[in-house]
Amino acid sequence: YAGHHVSGEGRVYAFEPHAQNFIQLCDNIRANKLEGRVIPVNVALSDRDGFGSFDYFSWEAGASMNQFDNPMPGLPIVFSEVKPTAKIDTMIEDATLPAPQLIKLDVDGIEPRVLKGMERLLRGERRPKAILVEIDKGDAGKIVDTLADYGYALAERQLTYFGKRKMSRGRTIDQIAHNGIFRPVAR
Repeated sequence: YAGHHVSGEGRVYAFEPHAQNFIQLCDNIRANKLEGRVIPVNVALSDRDGFGSFDYFSWEAGASMNQFDNPMPGLPIVFSEVKPTAKIDTMIEDATLPAPQLIKLDVDGIEPRVLKGMERLLRGERRPKAILVEIDKGDAGKIVDTLADYGYALAERQLTYFGKRKMSRGRTIDQIAHNGIFRPVAR
């Protein structure tokens, strides 16, 4: 969607560490004729540069909850690989990618680590205009506090259809996974 809506020299950098999902991402880019507008990156984002264990709970394309250096108790690992990891700050500083204007972050539970890996960007002069972050149930306080420390305020929360149904049945927003949109606070 974003690839069809960037203008001029705009680019979308799509990070996907899951091998099968990465292949599907590349196929989708080609099928939608977005080569050069959407740049796929087969790396796990984190709060450090280097390598780590990427654990698959499903090898199937479209699978979620696969984890980078974050074992999840109770989920059986079907495959593990050594995967490169990078901080967004490092990738910007070494000119691998430009400072993004908008960020969408959905990394199945390691959002705080990825945000830490872009701390200089978020505190800097070229900070993004907005950040959309998936907030897992129970993590809202941690995400909101982390981004507040970086100079961002929660502007809006978005629920899925299923999230809205759960709310209508008495659940609170903090008990439901949802998206938070954060915008920079005026300095």
